Amino acid sequence: MILLQETLEVPGDARQVLNYIADFSNLPSWDPSVVRVRRTSGPEEVAVGSRFMVSLKSMGRTVNVDYHVVELTDRVATLVGKSTGVTAVDVIRVEQRGMRVQVSYRAEISLIGLLRPMEALLRSRIEAGGKAAIRNLAERLAHLDVARRADDAVSAVA
Repeated sequence: MILLQETLEVPGDARQVLNYIADFSNLPSWDPSVVRVRRTSGPEEVAVGSRFMVSLKSMGRTVNVDYHVVELTDRVATLVGKSTGVTAVDVIRVEQRGMRVQVSYRAEISLIGLLRPMEALLRSRIEAGGKAAIRNLAERLAHLDVARRADDAVSAVA
């Protein structure tokens, strides 16, 4: 198993931050390994049971991983992904700290089947990609919060 575990702190509201991250439709805006995401089921708002087909680029090919939301509370979201060669469990935890939100992102990735023997070879590539994605996520969330605050300021003036 490959474990990716990162913590970041961003401005914003914990619930909004969690909803943004748990909505895997947003993945292409911050995870460079994601080619596209298609919502396959669930209500308009992300909820337990929502499903996403996530297309990832890996070693020159596209891998489709079927993710579904198995837990969603005010502070935690858990998504489980499966494909023919990969299983993944992503757990996102948020904690409000004044005007900022601490985000803990943990992904457990297991290569299965024919990919299992390649785990040691792919570990550093997957870990580097995960770190890049979290850096991008922090930048994206900060940008979204700045845009939201600007919209709030305009609304207050109007």
